[in-house]
Amino acid sequence: MWVVPRAERPSLDHWRTSKDFKEHRNKLVILDYDGTMVPFHDTPESAVPGEPLLEVLDKLERDPTTYVAIITGRDEKFVQKHFGKYSSFHLSAEYGAKERKPGGEWRQVEGLDLSWLRNVQDMMENVEEFFLFLDRQNKLKKLGSKELKVENDNLAIEVRMGEALSKGHVVEKVLGSLPNTDMVLCFGDSESDEDMFRALRKMKESGMQFPHVLTTVHVDNGKGYKTIAQHKMRDPKEFIDLFRMFYGIEH
Repeated sequence: MWVVPRAERPSLDHWRTSKDFKEHRNKLVILDYDGTMVPFHDTPESAVPGEPLLEVLDKLERDPTTYVAIITGRDEKFVQKHFGKYSSFHLSAEYGAKERKPGGEWRQVEGLDLSWLRNVQDMMENVEEFFLFLDRQNKLKKLGSKELKVENDNLAIEVRMGEALSKGHVVEKVLGSLPNTDMVLCFGDSESDEDMFRALRKMKESGMQFPHVLTTVHVDNGKGYKTIAQHKMRDPKEFIDLFRMFYGIEH
C-alpha cells in the first residue's frame, strides 16, 4: 500500500518527479486552483493567474504528452475567462457540476438536484456582523447530510452536494477515459482536494489497470493540514517552480 501515515508526509522530490515527468509519454496532470496554482487573497477576484503561472500553462498546452485537468470550485465564468483559451485542457467548475472537455463546449452534468441551493443562498445573503456569521455557521452545519457537504475551509464556508458531486468523481471519470495513461500527477490544498487523492488511492488499490506512476501532492500554505496525499509542498510558488523545472524555463 502506498499510503504514508499522515504525520510523515515527505516533501516532494523535485529531481525524481522531473525525471519521471520527462520519461513518461502519456501523463495526466490534475490541478486545483486556489491555494495550489495561486496564493490566497483577501478577495477571490484578486486571485488571478500571474505571468509565471501562465507561462507554465502555455507549456502544458503545447505538450502533446500531457493531458491537463483543472478541477476547481470556481464558477464557469471565472474558469472560462482565465483558462478557456487552453483548448486542450479538461476544465471542471463548481466541483464538477459543470465541465468543458477538450475541444468542446461547457455543459452542466446531468442528474443534479439543485433545489437546495436557494435555502443556502438565503442564509448567505446580507450577513455582515461577526455574531451573525457564527449563527450562519451553526445553521449551515444543520444542512450537512448525505446529500450536502458543509466545509469551513481556507477562510470560506463551502456548501456543496456530498456524495453526488465531488472532485473525486471528476478524477474517476477523467482517468477512466484515458486508459493509456502511464503517469498521474495530482495537486491540491484543501479538504475538497482530499476527495481527489482518495479516489486515486481507491482506484490504485482496486486492482484495476492503473498508471505506472502516481504522485499526489498536498500544497500546505503553512497550514500544517493533515492529508492523505503522498507528498507535500510549501506553496503555489513551489508548484510553479516544479513545472518550470519540468520544461527548463529559466527564472
